[in-house]
Amino acid sequence: MMYGLSIALAAVMLLIFEADSRSIDYAFNPISMKLGPIYVSTARLVAFGVTVVVSLALAWFLYRTLPGKALRATIMNREAIQIVASTWSSSPPSPSRSPPAWPASRAC
Repeated sequence: MMYGLSIALAAVMLLIFEADSRSIDYAFNPISMKLGPIYVSTARLVAFGVTVVVSLALAWFLYRTLPGKALRATIMNREAIQIVASTWSSSPPSPSRSPPAWPASRAC
């Protein structure tokens, strides 16, 4: 149902905004660098650099932080997470049964 709705919305937006392809005329020449025998625009190099930095930050988050490890554990074993979640949600913690304290930082 949602797939059909997205196709219908795309068709309506196409009718409203039209599908004319236009190019932007630059009043200047984009800066490029020569890497070996080819020229590469600096905008593409910056985009590549940002992509590498974001990918490394995401990898660091997933492998070096506790929330990232929890996300990976959820992906690897969904049934176990559902069991733990149902156990915790079925009975509220009492003073005698408090949830385990997570360490502030753990060496990986």
